[in-house]
Amino acid sequence: MLGSTLLRAQLELQSHSTWLRAFCLQRHSYHQALPRTLALDPSQRYGYQQAKRFRIEQSQGRAYAQKASKVPRRLRFDPNRRVEEDELALRAIRKAVEEGGNIGRVIEVYNSMEKKIHLRPNDVRIITQLLHHSLRKAKRFRDEKQRRAQTEGLLVFAESIVQDIMKGDVVPQFSAHVHLLGFFKESGVRDAGVRFWQWLEAQEEGFVNLDVYGAAIELLAVNGSPLEELEDLYEQALERFPGAFLAYHLSPNAALPDREEATTLKGVPMPLLQGIMTARLLRGDARNAYMTFDTALRLYPDQVTPRFFELFLEERPFLEAYTVFAMACRGGTTMTPTQLRNMLAALQFKSDGISPARHGMAVRTMLSLVRMRVGAGGLIDSKVLSRLLIGMTQFLRLRGVAGIDPTIKQQIVDEVMGVIRSAIGIFARHGAKPDIGVFHSMITNLGGHGNDKRLIGVSLSDMQSLNHKFDEVTWRSIIWAAGALRDGELVEEGWRGLVQLKAETGQPLDVNDAYVLITNACAADRIDLARDEYEQVKGNLPPHQHERMLNALEAGSHQDTAEAADAEAILQEIAKIRADLVIVDRSTRAEQGVQDLSQDNLPMTLQPTHQTLPETEMRKLYDELTLEAGYDTQQPSSSPTTEAGADASEDTLQAIPAAPRAAISLTNIPFGQLRYENWKSINYLLEQAENSDRAYLELVDKALAAGFVPPQRRLDLVLEDFETVGSYGLSDLAESSPDTDHTSRVWDNEAIRQGREKVLRLRGQLAEASDGSA
Repeated sequence: MLGSTLLRAQLELQSHSTWLRAFCLQRHSYHQALPRTLALDPSQRYGYQQAKRFRIEQSQGRAYAQKASKVPRRLRFDPNRRVEEDELALRAIRKAVEEGGNIGRVIEVYNSMEKKIHLRPNDVRIITQLLHHSLRKAKRFRDEKQRRAQTEGLLVFAESIVQDIMKGDVVPQFSAHVHLLGFFKESGVRDAGVRFWQWLEAQEEGFVNLDVYGAAIELLAVNGSPLEELEDLYEQALERFPGAFLAYHLSPNAALPDREEATTLKGVPMPLLQGIMTARLLRGDARNAYMTFDTALRLYPDQVTPRFFELFLEERPFLEAYTVFAMACRGGTTMTPTQLRNMLAALQFKSDGISPARHGMAVRTMLSLVRMRVGAGGLIDSKVLSRLLIGMTQFLRLRGVAGIDPTIKQQIVDEVMGVIRSAIGIFARHGAKPDIGVFHSMITNLGGHGNDKRLIGVSLSDMQSLNHKFDEVTWRSIIWAAGALRDGELVEEGWRGLVQLKAETGQPLDVNDAYVLITNACAADRIDLARDEYEQVKGNLPPHQHERMLNALEAGSHQDTAEAADAEAILQEIAKIRADLVIVDRSTRAEQGVQDLSQDNLPMTLQPTHQTLPETEMRKLYDELTLEAGYDTQQPSSSPTTEAGADASEDTLQAIPAAPRAAISLTNIPFGQLRYENWKSINYLLEQAENSDRAYLELVDKALAAGFVPPQRRLDLVLEDFETVGSYGLSDLAESSPDTDHTSRVWDNEAIRQGREKVLRLRGQLAEASDGSA
C-alpha cells in the first residue's frame, strides 16, 4: 500500500506542470466518462503519456492506443509542446462550426495544426459532418463554376483527412468514417472512397463497426459492385460483430419478444440495414429490399430515419412510392418538402387526352399527400400549394372543353375558382400563399380556355396584391389567353406590354416571344400582326425555327374540332375535390405538429385495395408468422404460455386485450397495431413490385428480341396505371372502415387457402410454412 502511494506521488510530481494546464479543460468531459474508482483526472494518476494512452483506450481501444503512444522520445517527455496553440485551434474549429458552419475557416485552421492527434474524436466527427453537409449544400449551387470550385476544394480537404487517419495523425472515429464514405459516394469521386474502405476493412475494431460497414455497402452499391459481393460483405459484418444475436433480429422472419412495446435491443445497426437495402434496390431485388424495410419497421415502427423511405420514393414506380410515403406519415416520419414536391410533380402529367376522372384522381391524390404530410407534422409551403392550385386550373385544359356549352363552361370556371379560393384560405394557416405561377395558370386556363375574360383582370389584381411583379411570363400568359379568347386587341395589348418590359430590362425579344405572338395572333384572326412579326425575326431564325413559324402562320385561326368533353363528369370531380378539401380543412385546424391519426382512415394506396384475405384470417396469419412458438394470444403480450397462437379461434383474436401501457407512435397509434398495419402494407407493396417488375422485364425481352435497345424504366405515373386507378380520395374513406373490402368477394375455404399461400409466397415463406405443417 505504502509503495503504491509513493509511486503515485512521484508520478504526480512528474506530471504536475501538465495537468495544471489541462485539468480545467479536460476534467469535466473525462470525469463523466470514467468509473467512480477513476474519478481523478488521468494525468494525476498515471502521468502525461500514461494519461494520453488511457484516454485513447477509453474511446478507441487498446490496440490503437499502443500505436498512438509510439511517438518520438522528445514528444513523450515534453508535456508543454503546442498545448496552447492546439487548444486555440480547437476552439477556432468549434467556433466556426457553431457560427453557421464555416467550412472554409475549419479547413484553414485544420491545415494550420502541426499535429492533428490533439483533435478529440468528437472534433473529428463534427469536422467530417460539416464537410458532408457542405458538399450537399454546394451541389445545390446554380452556378456551375461556383459549384465545381466548391466541390473540388471540399474533395481535397476530405482526402487530406483520410490521409491523416491512415497515417495515424488523426484518431479514428466511427461516425467520421461514415461521413467520409458518404461524402465520396455523393461527390462522384467514389474510387477514393473505395480505397479508403479497403484500408479501413483491414484495420482492427477501433476503426470499423457495423455502421461503417453499412456506409461502405451503400458506397460500393452506387459504385457498381455486384449484389452477391455486397451480400457477402453484409454477412461478413454480422459475423465480425455478432452482438446480441443481431443476425437473427435483422432477419426477415424474426419474432419480437413483445410486439406491443418498443424494441429494447441495444446496438441494432440500422445504417447496416439501410446499406444492404440500398444495394438490393439498386440491383433490382425489390422483394428482398421490401423485406429489409419490413425488418426495420418491425424493430422501430415510428423511428426509422426518413432515408429508408426516401430510397423507395427515388427507386420505385409511383404506385409503390405513394404507399411508402403514406406509411412514413402514418408513423409520424416527416418527409422533406422536396420529396412531397417531387410526388406532386409526378402527378402533373399533361392534360390533353386525359379523362375528367383521371385528372380528378391526380388532383385528389395531391390533396391526400398534402393531408398526410400535415398529419405527420409537416408544413405546407407555397410551392406545394401552387402545384395543387395549378392542377385545379387544368380542368379547363381537358380535351373537348372548348366544345362545352358556354353557360355550363362558366359554371365549371366558377366551381374551380371556388375550390381555389377555399384551398388558399385553408393553407394560409401554414403561411403558404400562391406564387406567381398560379396566377399565370389562372389567366391562361380559366381566363382564356374558360372564356372568362373578367378573370384575367381579377388574377392580375390578386397577383399585385400579393406583391408579385409583372414578368415576361405574365405577358406571355395574357397573349395565350387572348388567343384562346380570339381577342385580337388583347393579343396586341399583351405584345406591347412584353416589348416594353423587355426594353426596360435590357433584354432582346427572342424566338419564343415571336412564336407566342404569331401563334395567338393567328388564332385571333390577326394574321397581319403575325406576318409583320415574322418578317422582323425571320432573318435571325435557324432553319427548324423557320418551319415552326411558317406552320403557325399556315394554321391560321384554328378551331378545336374535338368532341365536347363530359361537363357533368368534370363537375362531379370538382365536387369530390371540394369534399376532400373539407377533410383537409379539418386536419389543418389543429395546432401545427404531429397529429393523432389513430382514428383516421388514411388513403394508404393509390387505388381501392383488393384484399388478399378477410381481416380475421389476415390477422391470424400475421400472428402465426410473427409470434414466437408457445405464445398465447389470449394473454397480454408480456405473458407467454405454452399454447400456440396459431390455434387461436376467430373469436379469441377479436377479444385480445391490449397490453397495459402499450407503447404508442408519435401519431398515437399503438405499436402493436402500427406493426400490423405496416406488415399489411408491405404485403401490398410486394405484390405491386412483383407485377411491375414482371411487366418491365417483358418490355425488355420484347425490345431485345426485336433488336432494339431496352427502354428505361418509368417511375412516374403513366397512362397504363389509370386502367386500374379511379378517382379515389379522402372523402371516399371518411365514413368507411380501414378494412373495408371494396371487391364484395365471397370467401370460401379455397379462397382463404389461396390467399394465405399468396402472402407466404410474396414474403418468401411458402416453403417454410409447408415444411412446418408437414
